[in-house]
Amino acid sequence: MEEKKRSRKGLVAVVIVLAVLIGGVGVTAGLALSDPYADAVSAGVQPDTTVRKLMDAVLTGDPVMLTRDEVNGLIAEKLAALPAEGIQLLDLQCVSTKEGCAEFYAPVSFRGLRLPLSARLELGCDGEGLWANVQSVHLGRLPVPPQWMLEAVKSAAPPEVSVEDERISMPASFFDENILGGSVGLTVQSLSVTDTGFLVDVAGNLDRLEEGIRQKLSDFLRGSY
Repeated sequence: MEEKKRSRKGLVAVVIVLAVLIGGVGVTAGLALSDPYADAVSAGVQPDTTVRKLMDAVLTGDPVMLTRDEVNGLIAEKLAALPAEGIQLLDLQCVSTKEGCAEFYAPVSFRGLRLPLSARLELGCDGEGLWANVQSVHLGRLPVPPQWMLEAVKSAAPPEVSVEDERISMPASFFDENILGGSVGLTVQSLSVTDTGFLVDVAGNLDRLEEGIRQKLSDFLRGSY
């Protein structure tokens, strides 16, 4: 709770600084309020290909390439579960990828003020989980300190997401519940960003998957009578 309060105070300070900039420099205000991703369409649901690709990867052990739309669908489901209070993350989607890095659009709302944040992230996966190093952050078209984005993440992200220095971390099983309701035991083993999407190696718990399939089949048969 105390950390949440500090995060909110940090973002309040950000808003105050922004107000000073807007009040003093018209050009700066124009850059800050110009949203380069205003026309970006939020992901609704996972594309049908997402589960099939990940299940094939679990069963074969082969890496799989996920598109931006497929990743955005997974993120949208996580976003929908966040509470609508305090600092609200209005959207979070990947808008471009380049070897090793991805650009994410992450507008937030705080006390009625909409802040069109975006960030360039270096993404990866190690033995402890998924991580994102914040390389740069923009408010609209205005470059701002990475701390602005990090404060918003601290306040709005689910508890399994942590922030230390300029790195955002989450467990390798972060998206498990989004794939067949967690029956796969999905964990990400490796992640690399390419110009065309996200190349990932995943693993699953086959015993857990077998039990999940058996349970779903049982539920289906009981519903048929």
